[in-house]
Amino acid sequence: MAETLGALLNRQASAITGREQERAQLARLLEADGPVVAYVHGLAGVGKTTLLHAFAADARAAGAVTVELDGHVTYPTQRAVLSSLGAGEEPRLEDAVAALGARGEQVVLIVDTFELLHMVDHWFCRTLVPALPAHVRVVIAGRQAYDYLICIETGRVIEFNSEKLKKLRDEICQQHGFDPLSHQFHIYGISREAKSDGKKKPALGTREVQ
Repeated sequence: MAETLGALLNRQASAITGREQERAQLARLLEADGPVVAYVHGLAGVGKTTLLHAFAADARAAGAVTVELDGHVTYPTQRAVLSSLGAGEEPRLEDAVAALGARGEQVVLIVDTFELLHMVDHWFCRTLVPALPAHVRVVIAGRQAYDYLICIETGRVIEFNSEKLKKLRDEICQQHGFDPLSHQFHIYGISREAKSDGKKKPALGTREVQ
């Protein structure tokens, strides 16, 4: 029988290189004593979606069923999320949870571009995820977690999370009658290390969290 398009896509997705460590970490979700939720975050264009596709292929190869949501196509409402999980025309949390759990003995829910679901992120993390059956695992990917200081000399990326910045964002949006869904704040400049001749410059792409 000729190879199907689905099989070809799975093979291509699993063929990415340079992400072995990240794939190994995500693969632990499939272990009995592994984590139950994983969060993948980073700058736009670093390959989060490609990594998710590779992990999804790995999970299916291991016998798990994958259910994938994308903030680009799922409206940021509880109703839309529940409907996407199979809750029907009048979605209820109980129905969505049951439908997701019934998909297989091991189910992985993969949510990409989670920053676009910002309006339901509290409900998603505090209500939906805790209600899922014990055999369901969750992977979330997005850019919402941090803002960034980026050194143009060394490539160092310093991640930070500022409540003051969020408050300022909300004030600006309120002034313009705008409902914020997410934001990204990047400051490009020269880091302390780059300005210090006596210090070794960090490797390109080094990332810190503050």
